Amino acid sequence: MKFQDHFSRHASIYQKFRPHYPPELFAYLAGLCENQMLAWDCGTGNGQAAWGLSTHFQNVIASDPSQAQIDQARAHPRITYRLASAEESGLKNQSVDLICIAQPLHWVDFNRFYPEAQRILKKGGLISTWTYGLPRLNEELDQIIQSFHDESLKGFWRDENEFVSRSYPTIPFPFPEIPSPNFQMKKEGNFEDLLGLIESISAVQRYKEAYGRNPLFKIRTELLHAWGASEKKRTFSWDIHLLIGINL
Repeated sequence: MKFQDHFSRHASIYQKFRPHYPPELFAYLAGLCENQMLAWDCGTGNGQAAWGLSTHFQNVIASDPSQAQIDQARAHPRITYRLASAEESGLKNQSVDLICIAQPLHWVDFNRFYPEAQRILKKGGLISTWTYGLPRLNEELDQIIQSFHDESLKGFWRDENEFVSRSYPTIPFPFPEIPSPNFQMKKEGNFEDLLGLIESISAVQRYKEAYGRNPLFKIRTELLHAWGASEKKRTFSWDIHLLIGINL
C-alpha cells in the first residue's frame, strides 16, 4: 500500500492552527504503563504528541513518512525524529512501552501496521490512538461548519475519513481494550484561527487542487457574520475519542 500523503503540502498550516493535546492525556497514558523507557509516536506530524510524551518517557521515537511534516517539528533532547512509515518502524522487537498514534490511524495499512505494532511492543505494552472531529464554538457557527463539511466538501473526503466521522468505534483495533476516561481539547482563538483550522482539513486541500480556488470563500462572509468582530476571541473545543489496547 503506497503512502497516502494528505498533509505535506500544508504542513505549516497544520502546525500553526491545529489544537494541542491536553497534558493530562499523556499523564494518564504514562500512568498505565509498567515502564516509561520508550514511547513511539507513530505518524508524529509536527511532533505535538511527541512533546507530550517526552514529559513522561525517557525516550520518544517520533516518526512520520512526510519529511515536510517532520521539518515543522520542534527539537527536544528526549525526542528522536525519523522518517519512517507506520508499517515499517525500524524499531527493535519488544522494545516499546507505549505506541501512540494520534489522529492518523485511519490512514495506515491495518494488515501491515498491527503486526508491526505487536512485534515492537513489550508484553503488557500499550497502544493508544485517538481522533477528534470538528470544533465546537456555538450553535450558529457549528451549523455553518458542519454544512460546509457535509455539503461543500462532499466528494473530497476519502473513505478513511468515515472512521473519523464515526469517532473510531468502527475502526479495526485487534487488541484487548482498556476503558478510558473522556478527554477534551480547548483553544482560544480569533477568526483567523478559525479559517486556518478549516484550511488545514485535507478535503479542503483536495478541493483547491481540483478547482484552483479555496472553498472557504463560499462561507467566509457567513462565518464572519456569525463570529462577530474578526479579532474577537472565542473558545474552540474538541472531544477526544480515545482507544487504548494492551499487547498480551
